[in-house]
Amino acid sequence: MLEEAHLRSCDRIIDVGCGTGTLLSWAVSRSPGIKATGVDADRQALHRARRKMPPPNVVNLVVASCYRLPFADDSFDVAFCSLLLHHLDDVEKEATLAEIHRVLAPQGRLLLADYLGIDSSLAKLRFLVVRCLDGWRRTRFALYGHPAVLLRRAGFVDIRETRSWSTPLGPLRCYRATNTRLRRQSCDRAVDDRQHGGGTPCRPYRFLLPAETAQHPGPWRRFTDQ
Repeated sequence: MLEEAHLRSCDRIIDVGCGTGTLLSWAVSRSPGIKATGVDADRQALHRARRKMPPPNVVNLVVASCYRLPFADDSFDVAFCSLLLHHLDDVEKEATLAEIHRVLAPQGRLLLADYLGIDSSLAKLRFLVVRCLDGWRRTRFALYGHPAVLLRRAGFVDIRETRSWSTPLGPLRCYRATNTRLRRQSCDRAVDDRQHGGGTPCRPYRFLLPAETAQHPGPWRRFTDQ
């Protein structure tokens, strides 16, 4: 995924559903000048992610829901979403991609990787492990959904499948997509306008999901080791 992102030293990146931060740590190591942000709802995972980050530790880790990203519009140049969608139901998938589209700057890039396009009988059999762990309703998109259609509905264009891997649990596919809006400012201007690196926090997004408020009460919280 990092090869497909073509990261520049001035880029502001976000990893949505960053987990324990493996992808973020690789990105910061390969491109030291980037402004990196990781978002996950699991505080314990972010504790582990903090320990993975190379010195100097410049990664901003935030406890938040993936479908209520606590950042202003146009806050990032590149977004990663790796192995997250199969944990979400169909409504949450759409809300998450809509949020990523919102926080990406004009012509920003999304790199998405997940279990997608599982069509062969053998692949479906191997994917049963994931389906049992994450639920039939959440994982049915991997078998019957169309990633390009989902991305297009969220507002992305130039959607391409860039890579695929065979794993013991099923095929992983990587997609690259671009924000539809035209870029309004240069890369240097974007960095200057957001001096805190990695986006400007704001109140949770207005996309509300039925029965989800009780699961994620209260405002977003910046992750700390305390």
